[in-house]
Order: sequence, then structure tokens, then C-alpha cells
Amino acid sequence: MADLLKNSNKRYCLNILLLLIFVFNNGLTCRAQNLLSLAFTSPANKNAIHHDLKVCSLPFDFDQYSTVCNNNEKECNERYVSYQYPQDKDILTSYGIEETPSKFFILPKINNFQPILLGFTDSDVEGYYLKVSDNDKVISSIQVANMDGETIEDFLINEKYDIELYTRNDAGEKRVLKKKYKIQANGIIK
Repeated sequence: MADLLKNSNKRYCLNILLLLIFVFNNGLTCRAQNLLSLAFTSPANKNAIHHDLKVCSLPFDFDQYSTVCNNNEKECNERYVSYQYPQDKDILTSYGIEETPSKFFILPKINNFQPILLGFTDSDVEGYYLKVSDNDKVISSIQVANMDGETIEDFLINEKYDIELYTRNDAGEKRVLKKKYKIQANGIIK
């Protein structure tokens, strides 16, 4: 333990100390076990984990995604690489994301910022959120899709991280452009 503390930065050491105090006072709960596993993963190891992630390529057009994934599971898994929650929750936690989506997509980095698309598909109302993380902190977020049974709001994210949000009443109608955003060089969605 002494070597770990000697070789780590002060913030990392303080986090471990606080976590150990929490565990001592509250017992080793499931949440504490997850936090401990992340705390004892060094920043270098966290970066190594991130380098091994499979990335979903752009453009990501939700309309095409829906068509492909409803008709061809193999092509869907190849083109739209996704991770499942809770099996892969450590990936989200390492990026500072606490939400519990059904699935999520790691998109290509923009500068050193990591865009992640979260899909909440386990209820009658489906939603998708785009979050941008700077290491272990979310710095920007936007809802990009919502299907509530009355309207369909979906999106297209191109290679330059231009984000187009569309709306329509049902899948048979043509999409109507609602709003445009872009992930800026500093990671903020505007």
C-alpha cells in the first residue's frame, strides 16, 4: 500500500483514502466494491482499457441504424458496435457517467474528448443521449432522440461531429430537420 501511495499523485491518494474510510464506516457494499475496483485501477491502466475499446464509426444516422438493426443482426453488430449495461458499466464509470442505459456506443474521439451515445431502450419511451467526457468528467450532454409513441425525434451525427436533430409523427413520414448542433474543439456541444 505504501508503494501505491508513494507512486501516485495526491488526488489519487486522497480518493483512495476517502474510499477506504467509506468502506470502513459502511461495510463493503456492492457500490463500494465497484468504487474500490476503479480506485485501485491506476490512471495508466484506465487509459489502457480505453485504448482497447471498439469504436462505432461515423456517420451515425439513427434512421439507418434502426433499419439495419431490425433487419440484419450481423451487420448491426459490425457497423454499430455497442456495449451493454450492466455488463460494461465500468467503461461508463471510468468516463464519469453514472446513468444506467440499456446500451451505449463509444464514438471516435474528438481531440482528447470522448463522445459516448447512451441508449435507454428498456421502456415504452426510448431515448438517446450524447455525452462528451474529458477523462472521468462529463463536460457536455444533449438528448438526441426520443420516441414516446406520439412522435419520433432522431438524429444524424456526421464525421465532423455536426449533429442534426429530426422530428416526425411516425416512421412512414419524412424526417423534418428540427435543430443543428456541433461538438466544438473544446468538447462542448453548441
